[in-house]
Amino acid sequence: MLLAACVPQYSNRDTLQFMTQVMSADLQTREQLWTQISAEPQSLEDPVRVALMQSVPGHSGYDPAVAQTQLQELLDLSPEGESTPVMRLRLAELKESADCRNGLARAKRRLEKVVDIERKLKSNGH
Repeated sequence: MLLAACVPQYSNRDTLQFMTQVMSADLQTREQLWTQISAEPQSLEDPVRVALMQSVPGHSGYDPAVAQTQLQELLDLSPEGESTPVMRLRLAELKESADCRNGLARAKRRLEKVVDIERKLKSNGH
């Protein structure tokens, strides 16, 4: 409970506006936003925005695995907080993206096996 009190509570609207700003920003602007949010002393007190920012590609702080862990921890600390819907949505998007990447990697490995089999068949004169 003490930790949950340290997490700033933004309204849905504030957090959603922040995510909209980040998601619609070009790469240069995302880098500037990341530099600004990670350099501010209060960024340590602003884990929601840091985690959300880390979940979006296009800047040097992009780290979806860390973002996913942090978002889940924040949700565990404050499951009914004001920012909860936005964090849940982003966490779901991160999980879906990871599942997609894993599925793509599995498909690529299967394709490589098929190509390897075809090469072996060709080299054996089939």
